[in-house]
Amino acid sequence: MYVTHTATQLRQALALLPPPPVSEVKPRNRRIPLSRSHHVRGWHPIWPGHGSVGFESRLESRFLTVIAQVAPGLTVQSQPVTITYELQGRDRRYTPDFLVHLPTVPDPLKRLGFGLETYVEIKPLERARQLDEEWMLRLASLRTLGLPVTMVTDVDIAQLAMEAHA
Repeated sequence: MYVTHTATQLRQALALLPPPPVSEVKPRNRRIPLSRSHHVRGWHPIWPGHGSVGFESRLESRFLTVIAQVAPGLTVQSQPVTITYELQGRDRRYTPDFLVHLPTVPDPLKRLGFGLETYVEIKPLERARQLDEEWMLRLASLRTLGLPVTMVTDVDIAQLAMEAHA
């Protein structure tokens, strides 16, 4: 388990972890399932003409609201790719929450590890602090696709919201 105190330390640990071997990449292979319980799922408008983006939690919805304020003109894909990687001799699959395309990278997003195109995983900080090595390897596997990978937490989203309204 990776014990970290901040989301920044978690992102630094992720950047240092070597990715596992990747055997397959399928674009837009996973769809967000219907909620059959108390989970929040839905579609979020980004800006007129963009189309709505699927989300699986309130935190993902909040991220979409805030990032659209911080980076006008962006595009976002939900569940953009499913990657198959090998771990301990078994094939595992992973689908990140979003792929974000930015016209330019604002400083608040640079601090979170964003590039012009970035795979993003959204997690509450308390849950992110408890991620095991397998979860970290899931995220690291995306780096084999040549784009930055970052994890954004509820604390990061709150900070971005404050900066967007400053």
